[in-house]
Amino acid sequence: MLVDIPQVSEFLKAVKATVLDDVIDRLNYFWTVSLLCLCALLIGAKQNFGEPIHCLISSDFTKEWIAYVHTFCFITGTYDYTDDKADLIRNHNYYQWVPFILFAMALAFYVPHFVWRLLQKSSQLDLKTAVKKAVAARELVGESRQETIGKVVDYAKRYMNAPNFGLLGYNAHFGMYSSLTYLFSKLLNCVNVVAQIYLINKYCARGDYWWGYTMLRSGLSMDNPANPNPFPRLTHCKFDFRDVGNTRSYETDCVIMINILNEKVFLLIWVWFHFVAFVTLANFIYSVVVIMVPSARYHVIANHLSLKGPKSDRYYEDGHGNKTNRHLDRFVYKVLSVDGVQLIRFIAAQAGGLVAHEVTRGIYDAYLESRKPAVKAIE
Repeated sequence: MLVDIPQVSEFLKAVKATVLDDVIDRLNYFWTVSLLCLCALLIGAKQNFGEPIHCLISSDFTKEWIAYVHTFCFITGTYDYTDDKADLIRNHNYYQWVPFILFAMALAFYVPHFVWRLLQKSSQLDLKTAVKKAVAARELVGESRQETIGKVVDYAKRYMNAPNFGLLGYNAHFGMYSSLTYLFSKLLNCVNVVAQIYLINKYCARGDYWWGYTMLRSGLSMDNPANPNPFPRLTHCKFDFRDVGNTRSYETDCVIMINILNEKVFLLIWVWFHFVAFVTLANFIYSVVVIMVPSARYHVIANHLSLKGPKSDRYYEDGHGNKTNRHLDRFVYKVLSVDGVQLIRFIAAQAGGLVAHEVTRGIYDAYLESRKPAVKAIE
């Protein structure tokens, strides 16, 4: 059974949601992987404990020979004839491997997330610890909540790109590394799902891009002679029978019952992959804009500071008497930088907007306190 393979079992245990992602990431590495593994186990169970193929065999053969022919035809594969039966058109020897193909597809969907986790471990900014503390704060109230929020703020301040917080100048690798690797993992998600749709259309649907739509329109099960079903039900099989030194060849008709399930599974996957591809591509474009466009990052932080709270809405007066919010500009572009804004986005996605607001306000207020010697607050 597929699930009994040690490597498969370990992989299934490793597939679990983490805090450094969004709903589209989980759609790829968790829900799609879970769906593919479930389909692989379902088909594997049918192959091992059900009757995946049934061949029409003469009653002259013993039960042992009938069982042998069924196993032989399933393992070695079957074939189809053209309409005039002049020659063979296609051998069918793939359905034995469907559970493993589905598992390989699931593994491919997990690779981008694995790459993101691997690259994140080499980052100086430990996003995971900060986000986990923020998630824990969501369930707390009173002093315990404020204490936990304070720990998140103190932790984030140590990594923020500002001399006021004890860091040595600007380091572009530090300020963007986590965000760029996160975008890279999202790009891998896009490439993976598009590539898998292409492979299904090429090898499963025989190059017919609209195969899934055609199958849905035709009632899921109709074979079209002009465009044969990639999952045929009725095929043929040849086997040799040896008896007292004589060898006789037989050809029998076989019904591949497992293909009924295979067809439905791959049709479901075809529809699901197109949905995943659409939302994944849209999410990638959105993430590129939010992470890489400075004005978009500014609006993310400004929105989290828009809730009422001490100091967060103050303007400051510079030495020439000008009221300005340039401190928020510097806070977003220099102090938080790209990775800092991404940290706030992760906190908002996992712990909620209120916790994200409190953390952002805490970091911003600490920054404003550090700027007081240079500016005069307007009370």
